[in-house]
Parts: sequence; C-alpha cells; structure tokens
Amino acid sequence: MIRPTNIKTPFLFCHGTDDQVVSYKWGKMSYEFLKSLGWNVTLKSYPGLGHGSQDVELRDVAQFLSDCLSK
Repeated sequence: MIRPTNIKTPFLFCHGTDDQVVSYKWGKMSYEFLKSLGWNVTLKSYPGLGHGSQDVELRDVAQFLSDCLSK
C-alpha cells in the first residue's frame, strides 16, 4: 500500500545491467514507476554486473546510508 507519509523516504535501487535473475529492465521500470508517483528514489546501474554485487556498489550503498543518517 502506498502511504503519503512514506513518499519522501529515500529509496535506492542498485541493479546490474547483466542480471540473469531479475532483468535490468524490470528494475528500471520499477524505479521509473515510483519516480513518476513522486517518490524519492535513486537508481544506480552497474554495467556488466550480473545478479551479485561489487565493491563500487557496496560503496554506493554505504554512502547512501551515510547521507540518510546524517540528515
């Protein structure tokens, strides 16, 4: 359920462009849908990354959390 009180909550999508489990296009479509509703959402794409993670992605997540907690 979409609640107006949650619309300002920062949300981070991290997605590899070569994900074999969850298609990148579905992640991007989800991001675009929430963005169109006015949600505070960010998409970080990782070229060549499959269904896993890499150091740069983990640094992006750490920075996102740091930014959110410092507000």
